[in-house]
Amino acid sequence: MIASVLDVLSGYAHMWFLPMLFWIFLLMWCILQIDKRWLRWLIVVGLCGISFLPIPLGISTAFFYSIYFYAGYEAFIYADLLKKLSTSKAIVAQWMIFIVAFVLLTKLNEKCVGYYSDKSILIKALGLTTSNVISKVYGFLGVFALYGISVHH
Repeated sequence: MIASVLDVLSGYAHMWFLPMLFWIFLLMWCILQIDKRWLRWLIVVGLCGISFLPIPLGISTAFFYSIYFYAGYEAFIYADLLKKLSTSKAIVAQWMIFIVAFVLLTKLNEKCVGYYSDKSILIKALGLTTSNVISKVYGFLGVFALYGISVHH
């Protein structure tokens, strides 16, 4: 009975995004109360890093997508500046950075996978967190590269 209630509240099957959106809007409201942008980014990256923890009710999924949500917020705030910076050379540079980062970070991520079998729970958690942040970094760079193409006139 309790498992069924948790399933429904956590977004049963293809409805996973509904509780995630609820939590992410609450998270972002809290984060936007902070004046320093660098601290906001640090919190979002930290939340993203711990998103592997099995927190119920869609909270861990909200942590997972928080970096993309916040990056979209920042892109909306600085849309005019981003449009001015989206030249053909900048787009090529963005894609080159993305490709190089993807290759290097994938290799680094493979090294982190080796820590999962370690007996120490702290080392396992550090390996999972690092792996999670690495995948978000190249995911974010890919979204940024695609955004550069989309706003280019």
